[in-house]
Amino acid sequence: MKNQYNCKICREEISRITANYGKGMCRSCGAKCRKKQNKKKYYCIYCDKNEIGLSNFLYGNKRCWECFSKNRCNNKASNYKHGNYCKNNINSCIDCGKKITYQAKRCKKCNDIVHSKRMIGKKLNYDTTGKNNPNFKYNISKKFLIKEYIKNNKTMQQIADIIGCCIRPVRTAIKKWKISVKNHSERHIGKLNGIYNPNLTKAERIKERNYPDYRLWRTKVYERDSYTCRKCNNCNGNGKAIELNAHHIESYRTNPKLRTKLSNGITLCRNCHSTFHHRFGYGNNIEKQIKIFLKEVN
Repeated sequence: MKNQYNCKICREEISRITANYGKGMCRSCGAKCRKKQNKKKYYCIYCDKNEIGLSNFLYGNKRCWECFSKNRCNNKASNYKHGNYCKNNINSCIDCGKKITYQAKRCKKCNDIVHSKRMIGKKLNYDTTGKNNPNFKYNISKKFLIKEYIKNNKTMQQIADIIGCCIRPVRTAIKKWKISVKNHSERHIGKLNGIYNPNLTKAERIKERNYPDYRLWRTKVYERDSYTCRKCNNCNGNGKAIELNAHHIESYRTNPKLRTKLSNGITLCRNCHSTFHHRFGYGNNIEKQIKIFLKEVN
């Protein structure tokens, strides 16, 4: 037989969990008991007449508004609004005992002494005085920027290192002289790229297809075909994520002159590109093969 649990007050059947954790009472009887406990009144410490809230009694000053305004300020309570001290409020410094007319523990002299003692032996990691300040005005000429930024292909950070400042004045000077700012791709081509490997030779770069002309050819092929596969007409969007490849119509290995020609490229998705090379192989591809492949039905 299962054990039955009843409420202490109303004798209604309750579950085992409410009997153990609800002090043997149902929900309605437990709520009534809690309301009776919360009806306890809290009074001010100084006058013992005016009531105060529970939060003020536990976490506040434990005083009513009248006693609080009398002890802190000689003026009326109406002058003491929104928690701000009125003008005639007087406090005293902890160290020297000097009278202060604002809310503080110490006067200005004592506060400066304490702050200076804390900062002994501590220095800032950077200096913001003089030319190191980003608001310092540098006279950067237009000829200097055209020479370094456009002709020598240097970045803003490299120009700032030459002058001995941060990037901010260089950027403002470029806007001032109305020099066209380089795109992300133009700023990170060749040696300016962080992944650039100077140990590789030109032949190795051409083998790996890791040179700027090849990258520009690939983007132009994608733009011409509007980033869609010419075989299955799939493109990115509507919840789809398709990987595209730029395929050489005449093979890359045997035709070095046609490697970066726009007419020698076509966009294919990854699946169509792999099926083409699985059927026709690698290295000796011709224009007839791509025509046959495009005419075939999927």
